[in-house]
Amino acid sequence: MSVKDLGVVLHSQLTWREHVHARVRKAHNLLWACWRACGTMWGQGPKVVHWLHSAIIWPSITFVS
Repeated sequence: MSVKDLGVVLHSQLTWREHVHARVRKAHNLLWACWRACGTMWGQGPKVVHWLHSAIIWPSITFVS
């Protein structure tokens, strides 16, 4: 059994597994959304892609929401 408190998923056995899986799933979805927006053969250059990673994906992993 788990409960979400202040953005952190707490499991009854006090493991981080569910919280980490939720963070990874959110970051993965954001990464694919950014990838689709940038394209592979067209679109923004490496600087913009790096900015998207550091401004959108990294905070979704490190901050509790």
